[in-house]
Amino acid sequence: MDDDDNDDIMDDEEEEKKKEKEKKEDDEEEEQENDEEQQHKSDDDDTERKEEEEEQIAKNIIDMGKDLHDLLQNINKIPTPPPTNNPQYTTNKYRSLLITHLSKINSVNEFVYYREIFMPINSDSSISIKLSNVNKPSSVSSIPSSSSQKSSINFIINEEKHVESSYDTDLMALSDYEIPISNVERGESSEMRERDKSPADWDSVDPGSLVNLPDEELKRRQQEACLFIANKIINIYESTLKDQIKTEILRRCQFNKLILLLEYYEKLEVFCNLHLVRAKGDTVKAQAYKTIVKSSRLSEDQPPRIKGNEITQMVAQGVRIRRLLEISSNNYNIFYAFPDLRPQFFLSKKLNVVNFERWLKLVETGELPSVEEGEQLHNEYKEKAKKIRIENFNFSK
Repeated sequence: MDDDDNDDIMDDEEEEKKKEKEKKEDDEEEEQENDEEQQHKSDDDDTERKEEEEEQIAKNIIDMGKDLHDLLQNINKIPTPPPTNNPQYTTNKYRSLLITHLSKINSVNEFVYYREIFMPINSDSSISIKLSNVNKPSSVSSIPSSSSQKSSINFIINEEKHVESSYDTDLMALSDYEIPISNVERGESSEMRERDKSPADWDSVDPGSLVNLPDEELKRRQQEACLFIANKIINIYESTLKDQIKTEILRRCQFNKLILLLEYYEKLEVFCNLHLVRAKGDTVKAQAYKTIVKSSRLSEDQPPRIKGNEITQMVAQGVRIRRLLEISSNNYNIFYAFPDLRPQFFLSKKLNVVNFERWLKLVETGELPSVEEGEQLHNEYKEKAKKIRIENFNFSK
């Protein structure tokens, strides 16, 4: 083979290698473009998913907003303080029953304490509730009573209008949970009472020990034991109702305390603003937080009893709670009526600032605004809050 042939072969090989290299580069470039396109698509999906998450509000939160709106339309029909739910009903079911009942009556005087649904909470309870700020209905009469107690839940659920009802006065005595059983109720004669003046401690009696007793004695002892145990069961049941009321009163007190905390915090900010000389970088808010944290130390070598982030959270809760209170014209029954509306509901992790504005508008109007409308509402609120804050600080100078 001559040199020209060798050169031709080498040229062909180089040409082939060149083509393979170009093809490899094209494939790599195409693969890179596909990767970039996939990344862009993934980024778009993440953005879209994030926007959807921001738009979404949990169903239970929306349901609460709708129920609060319905309550707001009927808030002057509910007694002060409002009842709470009998534990046999879930809080969701109770909200539905309460709203249905309120929608069927014309005034607070017609409110019916169906004993198996609504448990009254007396204002003179052992755990006091601050009610000074509550807008009481113009005519709050005593709880009605009648011999014709309608105790069927169907009366609330059906479509017929409220006609007549009452409150069973037995439920008024929730503070008296020990239900004594008299000797007469036990069916004991005076002779039996004389023979057995002190009641048996049936908790420690073995039923088998009664088997060999004479028939008359066995019957008497059996009846006595059954009544004793039944009485214990009734007392336990009544104590659960008492616990329910105590828990409910504590829940209501939490709202009052968070509002009170917010009011004192805002006063503290005003006083802090009087000190025009502050450490570099310190704001009035920072100074107020530091004052609280420092004052919470029992001594210099002990940690604070409250931290700055805890204050931040409670103040933010208080602000949101107060905004709902303002919608109800400062009627605390907006918080008291539903047992499952808790202060934790107003934490920022439950709803971001935009969604809270949307939810608040839902309570006020019954309609849930769009995210864009929520953003606008939030900007309007920020401007309003800033203006009020400046006015408060100017007053303190």
